[in-house]
Amino acid sequence: MIWFWLIAASLAALTGLVVTSRAAAAARAAQSPQEAPAVAVHRRQLAELDELAGRGLLAGDELAAARTEAARRLLAAAETAPVPERPGSPRVRRILAVTCAGIGLAALGLYLVLGRSDLPDQPYQARLAQWNTLKDQAPNRLAPQELAALLKGQAARTPEDPRVWFMLGQAHLLSGEPGEASRAFARAARLSPKTPDFEIAYGEAVMSYSEGKITPDALAAFRRALAIDPANAAARYYVGRAKIADGDVAGGLQDWRALADSLPPQDGHRAAVLAQIDEVQKAGGLPPPAAEAEAQAQAQGQSQPQPGADAAAGGQGAFIHAMVDRLAARLQASPDDPDGWVRLVHSYGVLKDARAQADALARARRQFAARPDVLARLAAEAKAVPAAP
Repeated sequence: MIWFWLIAASLAALTGLVVTSRAAAAARAAQSPQEAPAVAVHRRQLAELDELAGRGLLAGDELAAARTEAARRLLAAAETAPVPERPGSPRVRRILAVTCAGIGLAALGLYLVLGRSDLPDQPYQARLAQWNTLKDQAPNRLAPQELAALLKGQAARTPEDPRVWFMLGQAHLLSGEPGEASRAFARAARLSPKTPDFEIAYGEAVMSYSEGKITPDALAAFRRALAIDPANAAARYYVGRAKIADGDVAGGLQDWRALADSLPPQDGHRAAVLAQIDEVQKAGGLPPPAAEAEAQAQAQGQSQPQPGADAAAGGQGAFIHAMVDRLAARLQASPDDPDGWVRLVHSYGVLKDARAQADALARARRQFAARPDVLARLAAEAKAVPAAP
C-alpha cells in the first residue's frame, strides 16, 4: 500500500511543478508582451505600401485606397486579438504554493497518524475467498454487501439459474441498493417467466427505489404476475393499490375487499388488508405515509412470516436471515443506532417477515420517541417495502 501513496505523491508533485512552471511562463510573457501575428502582418503591409509610394510605384487614388484597406484590416485584427493573460502577483503565487504544500503535508501527516501502512494489501479475490469460507462456516458474520459480491460471482458462473439472481436481488435490497436489486429480479423473471414471485420481487424493488410509489414498470410486473397466477394475493393487493393511487378509489377498494374475502380468517394478511381499507375510506384515498405505515404495522403484527419466493431460492436464504439476525442482536445490545434500526425495519420488509418488522418498528419508535427525524425515516422504510398479502 505504501507504494500507492508514493506514486500518488509523486504525481501530485509533478502536477504542482507543471502548474507552477506554466504560471511562471505566463508571468514572463506578461512582462514582455508580444504583438499578435495578424497585427504584425498588417503593419508590414502598411510599411510596404509606403515603400512602394516612395519608389513611385503607387500614387494618388490607388495608394489611398490601398492604405485604407490595409488600415481597416489592421484595426479588425487588433480588435479580435486575444487578451493577454494577467498572472497574479508574486505574493499571490507564493501563498498558493505554500497552501498546496501545506495541504499535501497535512494529508501525509494524517495518514501517518491514522493510516496503517504496515498492513498487507487486501486483494479483492483474496477477500472473496475469505467471504466464501465465512459463508460455509459462519454465515452470520457476512455483511449484505459481502454476500452480494459472492452472489455476483455465482451468477457469473451460472448465469441461467434464476434462483441465484433472485438471491442476488435480495442481498442488494438488504444492502440498500434497490436499483441493483430490480435488475437482478428482472433477470430472474426473464429466466423463469412462469414464476410470479419473481415479478412481485421486481415490482417491489422498483417501488422501493421510487420511495413506495407504484410506477408503470412496477404495475406492469404485478399485472404479469396476475397473468401467471390470477389468485396471487400480493399482485392483487398492488394492482388495487395502484387503482386507488390513480384516483379509482372505488375500484381499488373493490379489489381489496375481494382479496380479503379470499383469505382465510386466521390469515394475518387479511387483517392488514381490512385495516388499509378502513384507512382509505376514512382518508378518501391513500393516507399519508406515516399514518399508512402505522396502520400496516398494527395490522401486520398478527401476521406470520411469508417466505414467498425465498423458499424457491434454496438453502442460501439462511445466509440472509442470519445477517438480519446478527443486526437485530447488535441492536438489542446497543440500541442507540438510528441507521441500524432503519436497516432492520427495511430488511424485515424484504424478508416478508411482517411480525418481526412490526416488532422492530415498535421498539425503534420507543427508543427514538423524542427524535421526529428518526420516526419519519422509520415510517418511510415501513412503507417503502410493504409486507404484501
